[in-house]
Amino acid sequence: MIKRGRFWLALFTVRNDMMDRLHPRPRLKSLMAKLPRFTWPEPKPYGFVIALDERGKIIGSLQDPTGKHLYEITSAQEYDGYLYLGSLHSDRIGRYRLENQRF
Repeated sequence: MIKRGRFWLALFTVRNDMMDRLHPRPRLKSLMAKLPRFTWPEPKPYGFVIALDERGKIIGSLQDPTGKHLYEITSAQEYDGYLYLGSLHSDRIGRYRLENQRF
């Protein structure tokens, strides 16, 4: 059962300081995008999903700062009291019990 009006947003990774510094510099961003992919900064292993209400307001989040359990999350689906999580690079589906969450 999905709590009425709650949606889940999967976040692939957390922000990167270097990329934040490049953001206001379009020419540097353009040059960076043309570099070979192996030169790009690696995303930090981090599990992150956000719960949103029907207006898009953040009402909670679940995070794994170590990325030990699941990271680079690309999908989140709530079903029957659990949140199921998918990752681009994982060979498994994550499952998190939501019964103790207040959001």
